[in-house]
Amino acid sequence: MLSSLVFLLFGQNSFARDIFEYQRPAWALGMGGVYTPFPRTGDIPTANPAYLSKVKEISLELLNLEVKSSGLKDLENFEDLPDIDGLEDLETLYGKPFQTGGDGRLSIVAPNFGFSGFTNVYIRTYFSNPLVPEWYVNYLNDYGLTVAFAKELSPELSVGIALKRINRTGGDVTVGLDKIQEYIDSDDDQDIILDLVNNKGIGYGVDLSLLNMTTDSSPTITTLVWKDVGRTTFQKEGGLKNPPSIRDNLILGLGYVWDGPGFGFKTGLEFRHLLTSEVQFGNKIHTGIEFSLPLIDLRAGLSQGYMTYGAGIDLWILRVEAAQFTEEFGAYPGQTPETRLQLSVTIDLSVDADFNFTSKTGANGKRAKLKQRR
Repeated sequence: MLSSLVFLLFGQNSFARDIFEYQRPAWALGMGGVYTPFPRTGDIPTANPAYLSKVKEISLELLNLEVKSSGLKDLENFEDLPDIDGLEDLETLYGKPFQTGGDGRLSIVAPNFGFSGFTNVYIRTYFSNPLVPEWYVNYLNDYGLTVAFAKELSPELSVGIALKRINRTGGDVTVGLDKIQEYIDSDDDQDIILDLVNNKGIGYGVDLSLLNMTTDSSPTITTLVWKDVGRTTFQKEGGLKNPPSIRDNLILGLGYVWDGPGFGFKTGLEFRHLLTSEVQFGNKIHTGIEFSLPLIDLRAGLSQGYMTYGAGIDLWILRVEAAQFTEEFGAYPGQTPETRLQLSVTIDLSVDADFNFTSKTGANGKRAKLKQRR
């Protein structure tokens, strides 16, 4: 019976959001998690609204689907869940965390204006403490809207603001021995655990950003993004308590882009959670590089001291990305690393000033690589 609840948690939802940092695309995770210095066009409203001042066309992101899971080792731990009819059957699951989920989004981006609608689900769970069993469940399900604006202050300097409304369901709970036993003894009530994280609320948040990008053909980029200024909290709409709030995140991003005939690269560095003193400095550093070839992008980076890898295939309006990376769940790098895999599929296109469909436009205002290299 308990195994059927685990299946319910993992099987009914195919999207997720990382609880500590959310809305991170696969292409960025492959290059160390760096994305504010050069977001893709569809990412701009939620990643760095100041970049809207660099947009020259109308871009329609018809679909962006990100699916993430634990690494292969964690998948092997849970692929053959045993039938659990008593507490003794939990022995094979202790100390084996599992996390899964993904994101869905559509966006409209135009000069100085952007809009995104998004949804996500995040699940993380594990059993601990064999002497007195505990079951930790962390569940979040968001959907919302972001409206963003930008203003160019000079040819190199821009500011941006994003306003967002989020409906959130979820929370985290550590289920004790009594509640686990209650579920095992129940034949038909599958809501005993889920009711504990079924908290509903509505929140309103603000992101601010400042962008300085040189105007030469190989721009150098400096950007400051303050996400969820002052913290985004949720007013209770249902459940036992308010859903967890989203902490503010001040990000300093540095980047460099070079694009030539048939080949290009970009490299960047990010310092995140600058205002969060309890995050160790090593957990704030992210750096990476991307090499762009015709149709294919290859990426690598360092995120919180761990190597990341990624690749993407760009087929005009269709783009497929994959990334393998490591997240640190401990207080300092090297304490509790967990491997993650993320896959994304994006369908988008752009309309130029003459209302002709074109390939996508990058964040620096250039045509997408496929169009450049034909």
